[in-house]
Amino acid sequence: MKKEEHTDLNRVQIQDEEGRSKPQQNPFPIIGMGGASGSLPAFETFFKHMPAQSGMAFVIVMHQDSKENTDYISLLKSFSSLPVLFAADGTKLKPDHIYLAPKDIDVGLHDGHLLLFNASREKGAHMCIDHFFQSLAEDQWNMAVGIVFSGLGADGETGIRMIKEKLGMTMVQDPETAEYPSMPLASIKTQLTDYILPVEEMPMKLIQYLSHPALRASIEEEVDPGKNNRIHVQKILMLLRSHTGHDFSLYKKTRYPDVLNVGLPFIS
Repeated sequence: MKKEEHTDLNRVQIQDEEGRSKPQQNPFPIIGMGGASGSLPAFETFFKHMPAQSGMAFVIVMHQDSKENTDYISLLKSFSSLPVLFAADGTKLKPDHIYLAPKDIDVGLHDGHLLLFNASREKGAHMCIDHFFQSLAEDQWNMAVGIVFSGLGADGETGIRMIKEKLGMTMVQDPETAEYPSMPLASIKTQLTDYILPVEEMPMKLIQYLSHPALRASIEEEVDPGKNNRIHVQKILMLLRSHTGHDFSLYKKTRYPDVLNVGLPFIS
């Protein structure tokens, strides 16, 4: 990757002092919240109805005007008793915290840690919600939750698909209650949304869903020790594919060391 980007492959794997991968110790739900125009009042309503000790971490990815200087951290703090922080590169998420993505930045998630990247703009559009939701799905699998709020455009639609592909849960603001219904409608058209609700009803539905015995059992299961290595390899293969145009995942797994040794210079 270019040096000016916020992260590189050396940051992708979170390690302890002895260089071993550290699985997440106490899994808890991570809620991705995507919004744009008209979403701030929705966030206010959401957090006013969310208990202070829900045990969830909330990551807000919101389209922000690059010329705008609104202090969103202060605004979020004004209607929530939870700690509100800017997402910083390498931040380990904690339950009962709110994290706000910086503007003009892509946010990823790996092993419960936030990673920041320079904004990618395909065809001129910055699909920051899709970027985070996809990363959330890859990291949290069936524990991923993505919520799309008011906004113009269709950001979040692809992310909803990715979360459902990993058997996570998706929720969308009822378009009739959204100031700008374009984003909720785009997500609804995927026919992959689990719940379409007014914002004030979302917190209780989230708590009910995440308290289901079957899901609680999956949270408490011992972490698969091989999952981390698989994710690292998958991320590197994804980066190689985007940089070289070749899908190295089609190679035999026994060839992966050779592939990585040859391919890493393309993305370093």
